[in-house]
Order: sequence, then structure tokens, then C-alpha cells
Amino acid sequence: MSREIKFRAWDKVNKLYYHNVQNTYDEIIGDNFQNVLDNEDLVVEQQTGLKDKNGVEIYEGDVVKTFGENIYVVEFFDGKFNPISDFKDGVWEVIGNVHENPELLEE
Repeated sequence: MSREIKFRAWDKVNKLYYHNVQNTYDEIIGDNFQNVLDNEDLVVEQQTGLKDKNGVEIYEGDVVKTFGENIYVVEFFDGKFNPISDFKDGVWEVIGNVHENPELLEE
């Protein structure tokens, strides 16, 4: 089974997300995805291939919580997206992301 590989990029200067940057939007940084990856002002985050319990796509950098109210940051480490790769869709809920909602990590 294959899945579409999608990316978003957080613009550290303008404080906003660009979505589907794999499609190389000219308004981001040029006409090529490598330019997006090389731009130090952008934090590129990959979609995990999973959705949360509300059908929201989960990306690296998202802040998710479980039914038990535990809060985690989605990170790619050791060949998988932690902590969500070990569970099926619908167990998690995206409640924000590390860039727009840093206060979620203070709890």
C-alpha cells in the first residue's frame, strides 16, 4: 500500500504555515522543493500518513493528546513517527503544534 507524501513548512520570519510545499509554490521561496528544504527560515515537517480521531492529518511538530490526556509532540526518530506510529488512526487528537501553541508544552 502506498501513501501520498506531504509536507508543510513553518515560516519562522512571517510566523505562518505553507501547506503542500512538496508541490513547490512560487510564493514560498522559488520554484523547487530543494529550495524549500535549504531555506533556514523554514521548518519543513512531514505528514505522518495518519489522521487523528477527528480526521485531521497528523504532521511532525503537531502536539497531540491521547484519551488519557497525555500530551506529546510528534517527532520522526529512529525510522518512525513517535509516539504515534505504534497506534492506529483515531487514538490521537491534534490540539496544536509547537510553533503556534508553545504553551501546550508547558503543562
